[in-house]
Amino acid sequence: MIRLLLALSVILVCAMAHAQQRTLLEWRFDKDGDLKGWAGANHVKDTRVEDGCLKVTVTDWDPFLIGPVFSIPATPTQEVQVAIRTKCQGNGEVFWTNTLDTQYQGFSPGKETPFPIVPSADFKVYSIRPYWQGEKTIIKLRLDFPPKAKDSPGDEYEVAWIRIVEMGTPGNVVVDPSWDAAGISKSWTTDSGGAVDPSRAPAGARLVAPALKADAGGHGYFAARMSATGGKTASVGLAFAESNGIHETSFPIIADGKMHVYNVPVGQPGGENRTMIHLDLLPTDGDAATARIDWVKLADSPQGPPDLQVTYLGVDEALPRAGRPCYLRARIANHGGEAAGNVRATVTLPAGVKLAEGEQATKTIASVDYFLPVSVEWRVIAAKPMAATFNLALTGPGMSDSATKATEKFLPSLGLPKAAYVPVPKPCKTDYNVGVYYFPGWNTWGAWSKIAPFPERTPVLGWYREGDPEVADWHIKWAVEHGIKFFCYDWYWSQGGRSLEHALHDGYLKARYRNLLKFCLLWANHNPPKTTTEDDLLKVTDYWIDNYFKLPEYYTIDDKPVIVIFSIYRIFEDLGTEGTKVAFAKMKQRCIDRGLKGLYLVGCAGSSEGELKRCKEVGYDAVSGYNYPSLGSDGKNYQPVMKMNLGYEKLWNEAADLDIIKEIPATSPGWDSRPWAGQTAFVRTERTPAALEDQLQRAKKFLDNRETPPIAKCTIIEAWNEWGEGSYIEPHKEYGFGHLDAVRKVFGDGRVDPSVDYGPQDVGLGPYDLKPSPPRTDWDFSNARDRMGWDGTMGFRDVQLADGALRGVTVGTDPAFFGPGITALASKYSFVEVEMSIDKATDGQLFWATPVQAANEAASVHFALNGDGQFHTYRIAVGENPYWRGVISSLRLDPGSLDGAMVAVKRIRLVER
Repeated sequence: MIRLLLALSVILVCAMAHAQQRTLLEWRFDKDGDLKGWAGANHVKDTRVEDGCLKVTVTDWDPFLIGPVFSIPATPTQEVQVAIRTKCQGNGEVFWTNTLDTQYQGFSPGKETPFPIVPSADFKVYSIRPYWQGEKTIIKLRLDFPPKAKDSPGDEYEVAWIRIVEMGTPGNVVVDPSWDAAGISKSWTTDSGGAVDPSRAPAGARLVAPALKADAGGHGYFAARMSATGGKTASVGLAFAESNGIHETSFPIIADGKMHVYNVPVGQPGGENRTMIHLDLLPTDGDAATARIDWVKLADSPQGPPDLQVTYLGVDEALPRAGRPCYLRARIANHGGEAAGNVRATVTLPAGVKLAEGEQATKTIASVDYFLPVSVEWRVIAAKPMAATFNLALTGPGMSDSATKATEKFLPSLGLPKAAYVPVPKPCKTDYNVGVYYFPGWNTWGAWSKIAPFPERTPVLGWYREGDPEVADWHIKWAVEHGIKFFCYDWYWSQGGRSLEHALHDGYLKARYRNLLKFCLLWANHNPPKTTTEDDLLKVTDYWIDNYFKLPEYYTIDDKPVIVIFSIYRIFEDLGTEGTKVAFAKMKQRCIDRGLKGLYLVGCAGSSEGELKRCKEVGYDAVSGYNYPSLGSDGKNYQPVMKMNLGYEKLWNEAADLDIIKEIPATSPGWDSRPWAGQTAFVRTERTPAALEDQLQRAKKFLDNRETPPIAKCTIIEAWNEWGEGSYIEPHKEYGFGHLDAVRKVFGDGRVDPSVDYGPQDVGLGPYDLKPSPPRTDWDFSNARDRMGWDGTMGFRDVQLADGALRGVTVGTDPAFFGPGITALASKYSFVEVEMSIDKATDGQLFWATPVQAANEAASVHFALNGDGQFHTYRIAVGENPYWRGVISSLRLDPGSLDGAMVAVKRIRLVER
């Protein structure tokens, strides 16, 4: 997560200068007529200097001033300070550049820092920290004002001065980043320049280390021993010499006032030879909390003594019923660098709950390592419906006693008769067209294995085998009984190559109740550049017509089949505006020529005027979105979902107010992508059913105010089952049917009907669980009966096990085989051997992921592939890469970047040191 660069927080300060700041450049507008080289460049008028300030009138959207050329070395501790007086409010921006050679007079998207402008009778000083150190040198600034308010003849702004100041403290650069409390007190400062007292860090104070010079590969862990009296999370920020921005990682804390050890992976890959040059720490996010800090380190491995925490305690079943046995599970992690041995876990049960026969209350765990959390389970039975509180105590040599408790609600037994099949759905009546995106990624245990460490996400169906018609019928039943009219399936096509069709082709289209639920497609065109052509667009249209559009269940608007296009930019970049316009017209005519009323195209877009005009010009019929998780964010990793709700509503109204193209409001229950992105993930907290209900009420109000015919009242929720992104409404462990009940309450008959909220176990059906793959570090396909978890592919066609190998033909320029979830200690293995053949010489690449780090360019190794079509064994030295560390949780094999190559993989294995 990059703080203060893309969705950045800004400190609003009074006019008093920081005690340690040094002014590097200043433009003070105190002489009438002297603009000091600044000029109005876009949608402003009457730019002048008088009465001791620069005055400007904003006339339209995207208004800005451009400053003169200068030159200063860029550091992460510099600020741009601007003194502004205005009666207006909105978001301003400071752009910056180290070149004059771009399309926009040197400036470019991604090199800007937004900040909020508020009304004030006096000049307010806005202190903006851009973290532009990756530029090396800054030579020019641009100051953007908020767009002109609607119906305003012109918004007035006055600027007294603009400065660039250095906030850093001169001194020696730290190359051994390790501090005890005395060292922190001596050399650290607060973000406002004050001294640090590590025995009592005040609430909200971000603590800043002295300047660093540390290799990211050799300092991959932030370690600290500290305590907090309140709050939920702490956060550590790092800047790197080679890139702009602050990379912030938030982590949960135990706010019990006691000292705890924390080890947080922070040296995230993103490029080679990355050098850490800045470190800051917010010890707690508690409003009135204080923290004590014993020590802080950046190190190549986890540090400190054992520190155990129960990260989860609860029953495994999503709908636990009285009288039905289930497992109580505890997940125990060690945040310290040293392993904890002979740990005893003792559970205490409440009255009315008993252990199943043969179970013991105390269980001993031989060892808990930082990299290998441990699960412990007890089989329990509740005698009656109740809220049962379980207590778990951990004891062991050299550790202080630790206690955790959790409350589980055991539901009444429904006494439903055993069913032969999924009971017939009872659709909920609604005048609204509520759709929901459906991500078809759950047909292998390898996919579910990344979600399993988050047991609160356990589906009511368990870790189900997607593509089973019976599973699809449960989905259809639950959807229509809660007011959902259609599923919008994520659908993948790249130059004729298709993937992840199982949920639609094998599940929905073979389901018994599919006539009750419409469907349409979101073309997830994450395609490589230059893969979209007019001919390809006509081919994909023919495929849609042949396979989907003429089915009675296909969802239409104005009697035209609906296609949502995920990346409008992929098509724009490949074909240009005019080429896209021509191709879309031919696609729509192709549908008419083949007996349809046309084609209704929906583009995923934002709310900018230029973007919407371009969508309208090329032939989109409406715009919507897949998701906008960062809307309403101030840049921190953890943000409440209610802020996102406000951001969504603002986007819908901004787009609709422009009256350019129809806006179909996209909605979402939240975002928490930790299964995909690890601890650096962006997380929307408090994603409760009540929060979704709030957002849906806002969408309903939008539709009621903007749309007249019921057929036009459409919204699409993201998503039914984006389990990895943390955006899902399918019934699950944490909230049961709560999110679906919110949909029914808002768009259905306004009530929750408990008679429809039950799962397969309640009628004697299931389980549908995929079983965990056997733990492997060696996959030999020469005599395999299945693909052993290497089921995920991208950029391939005709993938199959044949003639003793996993085979396929590449489509496009970014093919990949995705492996199953594994648990392999990196320290144990030095090499990965791949035995494979390919008929075109190219550059292969092996990626890996860890529980806290997604696969990326730096966490990979390239190797040359012989293109003679014969099998060769490639020994890949992964152990030489500094990011091969911790626990390896999955592998990804990219067999080159050539279209039409024939690939066969006979064996993949990890080789010990």
